[in-house]
Amino acid sequence: LDQAIKLEPANQLALTMRGMALADLKESDRAIADFDQVIKLNPKSAAALTGRGRIWLSKGDPARALADIEQAIKLDPNDVFALNSRGVARLDQGDEDGAIRDFDQAIKINPRSAQAYAGRGSAYFNKDDPDRAIRDMDQALALDPGLAVALARRGGAFVKKGDHDRAIQDLEAALKLEPKDTTALYWMGRARYLKKDYDKAIAALDEAIRLKPGYAAPYAMLGFAYYAKDDYARAAAAFDQSLKLDPKTAGLRLYRGISRFETRDDDGAIADFTEVLAHDPKSFSAAYNRGRAYHRKRDFEHALADYNRAVEIEPAHADALLNRGIVRRTLG
Repeated sequence: LDQAIKLEPANQLALTMRGMALADLKESDRAIADFDQVIKLNPKSAAALTGRGRIWLSKGDPARALADIEQAIKLDPNDVFALNSRGVARLDQGDEDGAIRDFDQAIKINPRSAQAYAGRGSAYFNKDDPDRAIRDMDQALALDPGLAVALARRGGAFVKKGDHDRAIQDLEAALKLEPKDTTALYWMGRARYLKKDYDKAIAALDEAIRLKPGYAAPYAMLGFAYYAKDDYARAAAAFDQSLKLDPKTAGLRLYRGISRFETRDDDGAIADFTEVLAHDPKSFSAAYNRGRAYHRKRDFEHALADYNRAVEIEPAHADALLNRGIVRRTLG
């Protein structure tokens, strides 16, 4: 291709093919340069627009990806590659229903498009419909048994259904094909965690984090794995990193609070439990454990208030009743 372009710099087919080859090699900037050149020569090149759109998608820019891909679809509404690409872009933006419409259309045009079935399965997976996800992934793999993304997503769907052994089988196959698939590594870590194989869970999650340090979910699962091993210092550190990357995962604050309490970081624990109670005033665990933290700090008034709150939520909880009695005796 290099030689063909050297001989004929305006060869659109050669430039497009080289751009696609460079994209496969992850040489994004060089690929974009080739697609830019094709589009400059022929603004109606659907293949170049779609190819450039897929690269914008891989670079984390779904808005620019959609702009290119939608232009390609206007030029050729039956372009299955473009429809699949727009479906992927919509998935990245959280528009699962829009993605399903694109993949449905792609399948209607080409019922043998493994990528379309895998894409639609991914959309159903994101919508927490693992049964439909598995059916689509089965179809994708019947058409292309080596499609790593379908194996990985089917493995994740099996995790959601609680079939951890089949999940691990799929995820191992996916990782043989794509060892750097951080999503597959995350679901492998989750499957191993749910099987109480914490060391293997930690190994998979550590690898996902090494490959993609900005990915919050593996840190959260890593925290749970260390928490299960009673390694509260590492659990707290993992939960802390997950919350820094994705502050919306407020449910982790309870477990970080308990981990902080177990490492005698009472002020940090109190801060977490207070945040939990602000969103869930009926959280027994947050009220009771904040009471314990205040108790250990010898702040008996606040401890008593929290133990009272905990007993109101769970009147028969023996430890809460016992600790409240101890504090009342201390206060006289």
